[in-house]
Amino acid sequence: MAKFLREKGFGVVEASDGLEALIKIFEQPSYDLLWTDFDMPKMNGIELATKVRTIWRDLPIVLYSGNVPEKIDPKIITIVLNKPAHNHQILETVEGLLKIHSN
Repeated sequence: MAKFLREKGFGVVEASDGLEALIKIFEQPSYDLLWTDFDMPKMNGIELATKVRTIWRDLPIVLYSGNVPEKIDPKIITIVLNKPAHNHQILETVEGLLKIHSN
């Protein structure tokens, strides 16, 4: 997915686990969107999103997972996209959230 988004002209920063993602976000807090899986080592996507949300209340956060918990707090997660998603769904989600976020 990262390769696909890069090919579409988006800047993408990848992390191998939730803790690494959190560190990268705090080191360079100029992101337009957070795209996370639920199942990640060291910190799951909900934990990551919750920590990020304490600082960046308006940052769009996408939970992209095949294992989505039943209850998702809409104050934490902007949108849930179930795996697998087609490239056009991914692109529409990213473009739509970036458009809303830029207004």
